[in-house]
Amino acid sequence: MTRGRATEENAKGSFGEMLRAARKRAGYSLAGLAGLLDMTAGRLSGVELGREAPLAPPEIERAARALETDPRPLLAAQAREYEREFHKQWPGLGAARRPRR
Repeated sequence: MTRGRATEENAKGSFGEMLRAARKRAGYSLAGLAGLLDMTAGRLSGVELGREAPLAPPEIERAARALETDPRPLLAAQAREYEREFHKQWPGLGAARRPRR
């Protein structure tokens, strides 16, 4: 896999899984990337493991620049996770607008 390219497989993974794969591909340690993002390694670990909320869009942009990767798959994964959490907390809201499959 080449650096900076999202594959079909990782584009469908969780935000944390995608971020961790990109970090490892780029050769950064957890502490190294956390330092660039002005956060603790514990916070970044929690994000990667899905224990904490995904990064905010400005943090995703900074991470993508550092990792030399396209931020769009990470931004899309973050949006999916926030939408999923929204529908878990408020079932039925927005259901009329969701397309049927």
